[in-house]
Amino acid sequence: MIRLANKFDIPILIAMIEEFSRETLIQKYKDQTLWDKKYVGNLLYSLILGRGFIVIDEDLNGMIIAMITPNIWCPKSNQLNELAWWVAPEKRNGLLGGKLWLEFNKQAQKLLDEKRIDVVMTSLMANSPSIDYSKRGFKQLHTTFFRE
Repeated sequence: MIRLANKFDIPILIAMIEEFSRETLIQKYKDQTLWDKKYVGNLLYSLILGRGFIVIDEDLNGMIIAMITPNIWCPKSNQLNELAWWVAPEKRNGLLGGKLWLEFNKQAQKLLDEKRIDVVMTSLMANSPSIDYSKRGFKQLHTTFFRE
């Protein structure tokens, strides 16, 4: 079962985010000594309280974190940004990732319907499985590159 995270899930969510960061292509983000767990915990708590949402499975094997922010160019327009989508390696060949995404999409649509947001932003990471978001009603906006 997929559900919304609550404050009691924050310790496991922090551990999931640590795992997520170890898989990033950006080397500096892998350095756990640069982390501030209190900051991350406070951010997660603010999302749970309504600044966004976090979907998680009941067995605590995966999550999607989403945050509501004003658009940088159009600050009177709010957007939902998918920040992180992580599934435990041993569960990646199953249905969990898709179930998490379906709940993320359901929660995003609810925010659209309530007029709390105007747009939903999701990303395809370079090291993620290939997903055709256009089949899910999304349009490609841009591709992000980085250099260290």
